[in-house]
Amino acid sequence: MKLHLHQSHNLYTISSHGPGFFKINDVCYNKSLIVHPQEEPTFWPISNSSSLNANNLRDLIKLNAEIVIIGTGARHQILHPSILSPLLEAKISIEVMNTPAACRTFNILTSEGRNIVAALMLT
Repeated sequence: MKLHLHQSHNLYTISSHGPGFFKINDVCYNKSLIVHPQEEPTFWPISNSSSLNANNLRDLIKLNAEIVIIGTGARHQILHPSILSPLLEAKISIEVMNTPAACRTFNILTSEGRNIVAALMLT
């Protein structure tokens, strides 16, 4: 899916995504990612929601985001509260949605200047 958004200079935004890839600032990635508007994307060792645990999310706290969006792949998955507990305890807002919706939401919130991180599983 091609996404259209006015791209702010020096910010990372998701320019497109599809089965098996993300394109961020026109660089193609083929693994799950952690994306922050002001930092180069990093690979995330999570390929599906069944491999996700609280420790995987604990690392996201270090990015000091006010909102974390978790993209669960092609389908929305409900995550158990125990998995989300590190973010909840750190008082970080969490949104869980399918990855296409997470990509769109990340771009919108980035364009608004929000302090956001997206943890995205491939579709």
